Formats: sequence, structure tokens, C-alpha cells
Amino acid sequence: MRAQEFVAERTDPRLEIENMSTILPGDLNEYFVRFTDQDKIGFSAHQHFGRTPDVDDPRFDPLALPRPQGRPALWFYPLQTYLRHQDLYAGNMPYTWLVRIKPGAWLQPVDGKTSKQDAPPGKKRVGMLRRDQVIDMAVFFQPAFSVVDRWHTPSTKQKQKFTEYKINNQSGIGSVPKNQEIDYFGLRVAMRPSTFLKLALPMPNTAQDQESIEYVKQHKDTEGIGAPFLEIDIPQGWEEGNLSKPARVVGHDGRHRMAAILQSEGDDPVEVHLFPLGLRRRHFDANPEWAQHLNQVIVGQRGNTVPGPIFK
Repeated sequence: MRAQEFVAERTDPRLEIENMSTILPGDLNEYFVRFTDQDKIGFSAHQHFGRTPDVDDPRFDPLALPRPQGRPALWFYPLQTYLRHQDLYAGNMPYTWLVRIKPGAWLQPVDGKTSKQDAPPGKKRVGMLRRDQVIDMAVFFQPAFSVVDRWHTPSTKQKQKFTEYKINNQSGIGSVPKNQEIDYFGLRVAMRPSTFLKLALPMPNTAQDQESIEYVKQHKDTEGIGAPFLEIDIPQGWEEGNLSKPARVVGHDGRHRMAAILQSEGDDPVEVHLFPLGLRRRHFDANPEWAQHLNQVIVGQRGNTVPGPIFK
């Protein structure tokens, strides 16, 4: 049987970053977001307003935007600020960058009364963290960050870039017989790897887990992968028209496949199969509101509530 190809475009940075924020290592305060109009991130003499006075400069103003004077600087939104606010300055730029401050680097918190401070022991002062009642901003005077990921949101006139995932439900890695009969047993959806990993039990992350992830990375393009799946417990009330209780994930398969895709390709949606316990696809066909409600919220396998959209 010819392997099926599942195609997804990677043009929604906010949704991906929101999903990634639940599984990023370390403290979320270590992460920052920047928008650019070019596929570059770095200090450049060609930047408009690419300078900022430091706190020991008489021109320093904690409420001012970047200026033509002062030290070369790159401005970022702290990740937590980005997640809280939808409409941010320069958010319409085509490139979105997620970075992490390097170990040992320190941003000095500043306000209107701040004087320049030395970094804590073992740290190096690389910029400022401007605290504001509404929008916090991070100002880097040195490139003391590493890029975690980058997104390009093309205009409607640009050709969309697609990423292909080879799904082989017949003989791909991790495939099971029920994958081949998904249109009878359950629902075929498109789900981001980070969402799947939030809904499943956490991975122990042992050496054996890492070996499995590496195996998937090496063979997914040749062998293909069987669609990861979740087993869903549908509340009895749904059959009586009461949708007040959310469905729950009670089983899973495919964490290694999803982790491999997330690490090697990013957080594009992947074909996922949802198997409702004791029910079949025909039950969803007879109750179309079930799939809509399922997409709004699900209780994960660890008891965590995961808000939608869960899938496409």
C-alpha cells in the first residue's frame, strides 16, 4: 500500500509558541521573542533605531522606545509578555524568533530610579529588563542568546512553504492494525506534537527513550510512521445530550514519534488517530457536535486540562 502523506504548513507562530511553552526546558523567564522584517537576527548598523542608552547614560529613559543614540541593542519581548498580549508592536513582521538567554548571562531589571548594577556572582551583565506596568521589554547589548526556533509568515502573495510527514499506517514505525481501520474505529485529525505530548503521560526520558527517538529520526523518511493515537473516554452524558463534562485521555501510543518530529521538524500538525472507548466513528457522524466539543477542551492523561483548539 502506498504510504499516505500528511501535509501541513508552518505559518502560525503564536499557536506553536503557546504549545512549545508547555514543554520548553528550564524557566520560561529565560525565553524571549523578537520580530524582524528580514531572515536575520543580530546587531547591524543598518537597523532603524538599533541603539539604546544604558542606565549610566544621561539620555536613559526606561519608558522610551529604541533610539538612534546609545549602545547597539536588540529589543525582545519576554516570552511571558508575548503569551499574555496579542497585539504587540512589530508583530506584523514576517519573521518571528524565539531565543533563550545563554547560561551565565544576566539582564538587569530597570525602572526610572535604577542605577547600573554589577551582575550577580557567576553572571555577566548583557543588557536590561525593562519592567513596565503593561509591556515588559528585554534589551540585549550583547548577543548572549541562542535561537530556539524561527517562523516565517509569508504574505498572501508569497508561495506557501509546506512540510511533509510520511504517514504509513500499514507498516510504518509504530503502526498497529487499528490504524488501518481508523475510519471505522475513530477520528483522523491533525494535531501538533506538543499538544499530543501534553495530553499523554509524561515521558520518563530514559536512555532507552532517547534511543527510540533517534531511531524514529533516522528512519521516518524511509519507513514512514504509523499515526500516533490517543484513546478517549467519552462521558456518558454526551450520549444524553449533556456536554458539560470534557472527554478524557486514558491511553496513548506515539510519544517517541511525536518527540522525534518536534525535535527534528518543529511543531507542525501531524496525523493523529482518536479512538473513543466503546464507541465508533458512526457515533460521531450521528452527533457532529461531539467532535466540536472534543476540539474545545480535553483532560489529559495526567489529569491536566488542555484547552483547544486540540486539532484541525
